[in-house]
Amino acid sequence: MFKTTDLYLAAFLVNSGQGLERIESINDKQKAFVFDNEEKSEAISRDYYNGGTVEVLPFKKILNDLKKQLFTC
Repeated sequence: MFKTTDLYLAAFLVNSGQGLERIESINDKQKAFVFDNEEKSEAISRDYYNGGTVEVLPFKKILNDLKKQLFTC
Protein backbone atom coordinates (compact mmCIF):
# COMPACT_ATOMS: atom_id res chain seq x y z
CA MET A 1 0.00 0.00 0.00
CA PHE A 2 1.12 3.52 -0.80
CA LYS A 3 -0.42 6.47 1.09
CA THR A 4 -0.19 10.19 0.47
CA THR A 5 -1.96 13.25 1.81
CA ASP A 6 -0.84 15.29 -1.22
CA LEU A 7 -3.88 15.89 -3.43
CA TYR A 8 -1.78 16.82 -6.46
CA LEU A 9 0.41 13.73 -6.13
CA ALA A 10 -2.71 11.60 -5.81
CA ALA A 11 -4.09 13.13 -9.02
CA PHE A 12 -0.75 12.53 -10.75
CA LEU A 13 -0.80 8.89 -9.65
CA VAL A 14 -4.36 8.33 -10.88
CA ASN A 15 -3.54 10.12 -14.13
CA SER A 16 -0.56 7.76 -14.51
CA GLY A 17 -2.79 4.71 -14.24
CA GLN A 18 -2.55 3.87 -10.55
CA GLY A 19 -5.76 2.61 -8.99
CA LEU A 20 -7.00 4.56 -6.00
CA GLU A 21 -8.03 1.95 -3.47
CA ARG A 22 -9.66 4.29 -0.97
CA ILE A 23 -9.51 7.61 0.86
CA GLU A 24 -9.09 7.21 4.60
CA SER A 25 -9.33 9.69 7.45
CA ILE A 26 -6.17 10.42 9.40
CA ASN A 27 -7.88 12.91 11.72
CA ASP A 28 -10.76 15.39 11.55
CA LYS A 29 -8.93 17.65 9.11
CA GLN A 30 -6.69 15.32 7.11
CA LYS A 31 -7.30 12.44 4.71
CA ALA A 32 -4.94 10.06 2.95
CA PHE A 33 -5.20 8.64 -0.55
CA VAL A 34 -4.38 4.93 -0.55
CA PHE A 35 -3.05 3.19 -3.66
CA ASP A 36 -2.65 -0.56 -4.07
CA ASN A 37 0.70 -0.93 -5.86
CA GLU A 38 3.33 0.53 -3.52
CA GLU A 39 6.38 -0.11 -5.71
CA LYS A 40 4.88 1.41 -8.84
CA SER A 41 3.33 4.30 -6.89
CA GLU A 42 6.71 5.14 -5.37
CA ALA A 43 8.33 5.16 -8.83
CA ILE A 44 5.61 7.45 -10.19
CA SER A 45 5.87 9.74 -7.16
CA ARG A 46 9.62 10.09 -7.76
CA ASP A 47 8.78 11.12 -11.32
CA TYR A 48 6.27 13.65 -9.94
CA TYR A 49 8.83 15.21 -7.57
CA ASN A 50 11.45 15.27 -10.35
CA GLY A 51 9.22 17.40 -12.57
CA GLY A 52 7.18 14.73 -14.37
CA THR A 53 4.47 16.01 -16.66
CA VAL A 54 0.97 14.90 -17.63
CA GLU A 55 -1.73 16.16 -19.96
CA VAL A 56 -3.46 19.15 -18.37
CA LEU A 57 -7.14 18.47 -19.11
CA PRO A 58 -7.26 14.86 -17.83
CA PHE A 59 -5.22 15.91 -14.78
CA LYS A 60 -7.65 18.75 -14.03
CA LYS A 61 -10.66 16.41 -14.30
CA ILE A 62 -9.03 13.86 -11.98
CA LEU A 63 -8.09 16.62 -9.53
CA ASN A 64 -11.70 17.87 -9.44
CA ASP A 65 -13.02 14.31 -9.02
CA LEU A 66 -10.67 13.69 -6.09
CA LYS A 67 -11.71 16.96 -4.45
CA LYS A 68 -15.37 15.91 -4.70
CA GLN A 69 -14.53 12.54 -3.14
CA LEU A 70 -12.73 14.27 -0.26
CA PHE A 71 -15.87 16.17 0.66
CA THR A 72 -18.19 13.17 0.39
CA CYS A 73 -16.22 10.65 2.46
